[in-house]
Amino acid sequence: MRTKGKARRQSEYMKLKMTFYKFLSDNDALNEYLDNIKKVNDTPISLEYLVKKSVNGTDLISSAFIWGSSPEGYEYWRDLDMKWRVRCDART
Repeated sequence: MRTKGKARRQSEYMKLKMTFYKFLSDNDALNEYLDNIKKVNDTPISLEYLVKKSVNGTDLISSAFIWGSSPEGYEYWRDLDMKWRVRCDART
C-alpha cells in the first residue's frame, strides 16, 4: 500500500515540475527563474526542492526568492506569479 502512495506522489511531483517548467518556458522566464533561485537566495536551492516542499504548486514563484532582489524586479515576478496562480486554479 505504501509503495502505491509513494509512486502516486512521485508522479504528481513530476507532473507539477514539468507543467511549471513549461509555464516558465512559455513565458520566457525559465532561465531567469533558475538563475534567481541559485543567486538571490542566501543558500542556493533547486526547483526540485521547491516542488517537493510546495503544498499545491501555487507558491512556486512566491516562495522561491525575494523578487525585489532579482534583476527582473518585483513587478515582473508579481505579474508572473499571478498568471501562474490563475493557471493552477484552472487545473483544479
